[in-house]
Amino acid sequence: MHNLIKIGLGLSLAIVYPFMVGFGIESFYTQPQNPYEICREIDPNNKIPTAAVMIEPQKLPPSYRDPQLDAVYKNCFDAAQLGVDIYNRNLFLMTTALGFLAIAIGTLLFSEKIGPVGPGLVFGGLFTILYGTTRSFRSLDKRWIFIELAAVFIGIIIVTWRFVQVSKITDKRK
Repeated sequence: MHNLIKIGLGLSLAIVYPFMVGFGIESFYTQPQNPYEICREIDPNNKIPTAAVMIEPQKLPPSYRDPQLDAVYKNCFDAAQLGVDIYNRNLFLMTTALGFLAIAIGTLLFSEKIGPVGPGLVFGGLFTILYGTTRSFRSLDKRWIFIELAAVFIGIIIVTWRFVQVSKITDKRK
């Protein structure tokens, strides 16, 4: 029963930490409005009388079927999407840094001292990095994702090496 409680506590930390990071970022760094909402007023499809669509939809110009073919709408959409992409890039940077920080702290500071806190932070950090990466995947140049995740990968190897070194010293004392 004692081990089951430890597992539950570790899992709860692993689940709560990414939510805390995600909602914390959202609270203090609000997401820009969706480009579709910003450009809704100039969407060519909103200018078509409903009766015309019902009577002869095949005679509508092609730009009315795909608003991206309308230059004014496309410019509006691209400008609004740029704001979303910048937000997603910043979100990726913040979640990756906070995720790695949780992994390092969970490994090096709470490894054996407070039972399930260490593993909970490690898995919470991992889920936080996963959240930021999947949320930002479409908006970022894949080279940036690769560079940042390679840095985190190397950091995790260093943290793991340090954890093993500290564990060996601790095991010898016992």
